[in-house]
Amino acid sequence: MRVLVLGSGAREHALVARLSADRDVGELIAVPGNPGIGHIARTSSIDLTDFDAVADLADREQIDLTVVGPELPLSRGIADRFAADGRLLIGPTAAAARLESSKAFAKAFMARHGVRNTFMPPTALRLMRQVPNPRVRHGYQLRSVGTGGEKLGEDMIAWGKETFGLELSEFFGQTEVNLVVGNAPRLFPLRPGSMGRAVPGHAVEIVDNEGNVLPAGRPGIVAVRRPDPVMFLEYWRQPEATREKFRGDWCLLGDVAVKDEQGYFWYQGRDDDIISSAGYRIGPGEVEDCLAKHPAVALAGVIGSPDPIRGEVVAAFIVPMPGHAPTPELAAEIQAFVKARLAAHEYPRKLRFLDSMPMTVTGKIRRKDLRELDRTPSG
Repeated sequence: MRVLVLGSGAREHALVARLSADRDVGELIAVPGNPGIGHIARTSSIDLTDFDAVADLADREQIDLTVVGPELPLSRGIADRFAADGRLLIGPTAAAARLESSKAFAKAFMARHGVRNTFMPPTALRLMRQVPNPRVRHGYQLRSVGTGGEKLGEDMIAWGKETFGLELSEFFGQTEVNLVVGNAPRLFPLRPGSMGRAVPGHAVEIVDNEGNVLPAGRPGIVAVRRPDPVMFLEYWRQPEATREKFRGDWCLLGDVAVKDEQGYFWYQGRDDDIISSAGYRIGPGEVEDCLAKHPAVALAGVIGSPDPIRGEVVAAFIVPMPGHAPTPELAAEIQAFVKARLAAHEYPRKLRFLDSMPMTVTGKIRRKDLRELDRTPSG
C-alpha cells in the first residue's frame, strides 16, 4: 500500500514513524518535507493549499491511502478533494472515510493503529458490512462511531451493535445549521430508525411551508429557530435566497420528517426527493431501508420516475451483494420482498441493477445522477 501523509505537526510526524513500521505500507511520502523524517519517508515541498497539485502528486505516485492531519490548515478542503476521487482518508486520532471497498477491515488498518473514534456515512458502513466477522478477524477497539448524511436504517443499527459492540450515533444537520438533531445513547434510549432528538440548546420543530409548528405525528419540514449558535447568518450577497430560507424566525432545512410525542424525529427524505405517486407522498428513505434488508442488496437508491398514470412511481437502483447475479428473477424477488413489507404503493415498480452507486464526496447518494440514469434505457 502506498501512503501519502499531509501535514507538518508533531502528531503527523509521529504517525509517519508508526506508518513506516506498518507491514502493509510499501511506500510512504510526507508533505511538506521535513529533514527529521527523511530517513523513513520520501518528502515533497509542494504547496498544500494547491489542492490540485496535491491530487496530481497522489495520482502520479499511485497513492492508495491519504492521511490528512488535524493540525493541517484547510484540511477539510483537501479531504473533500480526495474524497471526490474515491480515496480513503484517515486522520491520526479519528477516521473519516468514503469507502469504495472493504480495504479498511481487510488491511486491519483501524485495529493496528488504534483508531478509537470514527465518523463514516451510512454508505461506508454498508460497504463494511460485506466483510464477515470483522471484529473477530481484526480485534479493533472502537469507542464511538458517528454517522450522518443519509438515513441509517434499523438494519444498520442492529449490525453496528453486533459488529462494534456499541450504538451508532446518528447526526443530523446541514452546512447552514450544523448538528441540531442526533442520537446520544448515553443520554437517552436509541429508537432504531429515528434520527434522534433535538440536541440540548436548540429549538427544532416540524413546520409547514408557512412556518407554523405542526402537531406530533404530522409530516412537515424540519426547522430550527433563530438565533442559534450553529446557524449561518446569511447567504453571502444573496439576500433573496436568505429570505427564502426563513419563515419568520424558523430556518427551513428542506428535509421532511415527523416528530413523535416523545420528541424523536423520523426522517422521510428531502422535500424535493419526496415521491408523489397516485396521491401518496412516499419518502425514499423508508423504501431504501426495506431494500437494504434483502440479503442480495449491498446498496440501494430510490427516486420517483415519471409515470403517465400515477404521476410518479418508485424506481430503485440496486448494487447487488457479491455472489448475486443481477438477473430478472432477482429483481422480481426484491420487488416482492418490499411489497410484502410496505404498502402496495411503495414497492419499486421499476428496478435496475448498477455496478456502483453514484455518490457525493460526503457519501450521500446522488439522486440527480439516478434521475439521469432513469431517463436512459438500461443496456
